[in-house]
Amino acid sequence: MWLVALSLGGLMGCVTTHTEVCAPVFTTIPIVLEPSALGRLAESPRDNAKRESIALGYLETAGCDSLYRQAIPGTSRHNLICSIEGSPQRGDSRPRIIVGAHHDKVAPGSGVADNWSGIVILAALAEYFARERLTSTLTMVAFGEEERGMVGAREYVQTLTGNDQQVSAMVNVDTIGIRDLVIDARSDSELQCIARGVAASLGSTVVSRGLREMSGDWEPFARHRIPILNFHSMQVMDLRHIHTSRDRPGIVDEQKLTAAYAVILNSIVAVDRSLVQSPGSDSFSEPSPNVSSKLLIHLSRSVPSAGSSLTPMKCSSSTSIAQRTSPLSRYMANGSPTPIVTFSRLPL
Repeated sequence: MWLVALSLGGLMGCVTTHTEVCAPVFTTIPIVLEPSALGRLAESPRDNAKRESIALGYLETAGCDSLYRQAIPGTSRHNLICSIEGSPQRGDSRPRIIVGAHHDKVAPGSGVADNWSGIVILAALAEYFARERLTSTLTMVAFGEEERGMVGAREYVQTLTGNDQQVSAMVNVDTIGIRDLVIDARSDSELQCIARGVAASLGSTVVSRGLREMSGDWEPFARHRIPILNFHSMQVMDLRHIHTSRDRPGIVDEQKLTAAYAVILNSIVAVDRSLVQSPGSDSFSEPSPNVSSKLLIHLSRSVPSAGSSLTPMKCSSSTSIAQRTSPLSRYMANGSPTPIVTFSRLPL
């Protein structure tokens, strides 16, 4: 989690709170985190090199179709990129959804909440979707160097700036299980709508809140006009625990983490169904790793049909997610992204 220092505002972090449901109720997929996944919380190491290595091991066993380690220039760290191919429905076209969580931490504490909780969820999602394929291709990314200003995410986004690189949505998972799940109010409005409908169907407690002291790996995607859905579990009072020795085993409530996992997984399935049912998503492609990326695993797999029981639904929007999916180069001027979020940052 990247913490933002504001010149004004003090602890006035809660910009907006929504509790209403804006979407129909669906039939959701019953899913829980297995004990083996929950046990990974205790494996959160203090050293960032070890965190990267263990996160890589989780993805190696998840069943990715391909797994790459992308070097982050100027550092010894990497983004870990797991691709899970979708099932084509219209020729060879597949929407693409990126799901991300960062594996690094700051010096104090064990970084269990921030953000080993996100890595545990990311690995469990990869394992599930490798078995139960969606129509969309999923790119699961364990980002490095988030705590230094989303450096890994910025590098990854730069691999997506070619004319043929299109992304339908980015789902970010950062610091989960301290409290009930929060949908960042700065997320795309249609994606928020879908996630709130999912949570209502699961009977899960979830609110939309904008915490101005926080940013994360979603921001470089938002700057490039990619629809983002950011999940966390923070209130302002919890900031005193993050980036300190208090972020240690026991800070994450396993029941809240499991409830959050169910909402996040079902939200991804719901976004996939929304993309399948929406016009305008006829051309998608998977980015190639840059020249510094090392191919670790590449497997050829048959692609079974998705086993989801989720009822298709659509949130009201003047422009659907699929219609807003566009090559990133459309939003590039002289090689610089058009910013839509502006922060004054100091690491805390």
